[in-house]
Amino acid sequence: MGNSAIGKKTRLKRYIVFSVIVFTITFIFYNSLQTAERSMNLSYQFEIFLNTVLRGKNGLSRFGAFILNNIRKVAHFLEFELLGFEFGLFFITLGKRIRLQELWNAFSISAAAAVADETIQLVIMGRSAEVGDILLDTAGAVTGIILVLILSWIVHAVKKRKAG
Repeated sequence: MGNSAIGKKTRLKRYIVFSVIVFTITFIFYNSLQTAERSMNLSYQFEIFLNTVLRGKNGLSRFGAFILNNIRKVAHFLEFELLGFEFGLFFITLGKRIRLQELWNAFSISAAAAVADETIQLVIMGRSAEVGDILLDTAGAVTGIILVLILSWIVHAVKKRKAG
């Protein structure tokens, strides 16, 4: 396989990851554009679904109860964890080594998306922006970036072990 094939493969990965990023940001901003009533209704419908999934033979576990009681905050965290993971993947595919600049880019853009997400809510009826949500979203993004780092180190170690 020549360098051009590797280049094409890497470009394809970047296009795929970028497309997923666009989808995720669209999903996040779409949810922010919902009125408070619609947003609460969507959360309630998802809560009903999760309640049936999380309830075991012995009732709802402590973890399940925590998830249901904090569903909106958990959703914020998970959306941005996914976004941070995706940005981490995107920037890591730019080079052979993980550099601090790529991690900083992934963090900065994810944090900017969190600020934009809350800013959108300022103009939607019944919604408000909360600094706590920005911090929670950013913490989710950092968690996603850390997961990419861990995954990258594992992949690198496996490849190194196979090669040597």
